[in-house]
Amino acid sequence: MIAIVDFDALTEADIQALLNVRGDRWTGALIALGRVESDLRQVLGVRETVLRPFGSERLRKAMSEIRVSKATESLPAIRAAG
Repeated sequence: MIAIVDFDALTEADIQALLNVRGDRWTGALIALGRVESDLRQVLGVRETVLRPFGSERLRKAMSEIRVSKATESLPAIRAAG
């Protein structure tokens, strides 16, 4: 499984939700769009960071380096209540 997350758009509640998902032992690859503090990057196990402005090939290259054995599925965005 792969999650691509726009960190520039996240709230503190969104970050907490991501920490909870990782805490529930989700071990998929996490690709960050935008800036991520180094300690948060380490805790979340961010595999790749793509900074703005996005190069047209950067995300494609990151995705190609992750071995995916089955088709991906679209999931709804995670939003914290409140």
